[in-house]
Amino acid sequence: MGHINLFQTVAEFESAYTNDYIEPWVSYTIEGSGLTYNKKSGPVPPHDYSQDYLTFVMLTSGSIQTENDTIQFSVDGGETWVKEINNLEEGDNVLVRGHYINSQSSAPFSMSGHADVQGNILSIYDADNFKTRTSLDSDEHMLSALFTKLGIISAENLILPLTALTNACYDYLFFSCTGLTTAPELPATTLADSCYQYMFSGCTSLTTAPELPATTLASNCYQGMFTGCRSLTTSPELPATTLAWGCYMDMFDGCTSLNYIKCLATDISASYCTDNWVVGVSSTGTFVKDASMTSWTTGDYGIPNNWTVQDAS
Repeated sequence: MGHINLFQTVAEFESAYTNDYIEPWVSYTIEGSGLTYNKKSGPVPPHDYSQDYLTFVMLTSGSIQTENDTIQFSVDGGETWVKEINNLEEGDNVLVRGHYINSQSSAPFSMSGHADVQGNILSIYDADNFKTRTSLDSDEHMLSALFTKLGIISAENLILPLTALTNACYDYLFFSCTGLTTAPELPATTLADSCYQYMFSGCTSLTTAPELPATTLASNCYQGMFTGCRSLTTSPELPATTLAWGCYMDMFDGCTSLNYIKCLATDISASYCTDNWVVGVSSTGTFVKDASMTSWTTGDYGIPNNWTVQDAS
């Protein structure tokens, strides 16, 4: 017969789950993962980071602190919450919770050292209901500049769960995070004004851009999004057919290694929609366009000079 295991945390469960048990077993995790049946062996089920507090996983020693009255940190799994943690060590997990509203487009806390960031970003905005939230209560800069200039290396497991974006909600989010190599997923398909503006500007180590599935754009939604990302070689596919006012303005300005863009726009008549969007990209490259599109110009406002042009299949 099998047996029942009670785990205090998801981490304890996942560690045990990878072991080869002689008999089947059932687990219950206090943190909230519920019941899980494990056969003798097999892969660990994908972890649902949307159910976790926003978390910094320390890669070096460091510290973290805030002057914002609504934000707290925990390094003991949520047992104790404080405003400042010094003497962090490699491997520490720093949980973040709060009821934070950013009205000034500036970072709400400071951190020394390097870390990966993961979990649900909304735990800093709605500590009590972040696991089920998909929208914000207001429409200006709610989460903008949250990680500005921090030593973040990977945001691969950071969850941005909003299905209804608001104006400037994520603008400047990773501004000047020079060590950032991996971005989070951006699942929204309908955008809001300036929602991703300068989001990764100055992320000089970013090698792969996140997918941008949105087909309904808004004014300045991608403005300056990858400015200065000089390690980026390939743009995300840009599937929107109709551009909006200023939507791609300065988008790839200073991306000196960028040599591939696939843009399926067929209506680029909106004012400023591609102004200076490819200034300073690689001197040679490939531009893939919609086969029916004949309105592209060449240069900083269109298809980069000396690039090969292909029709999308």
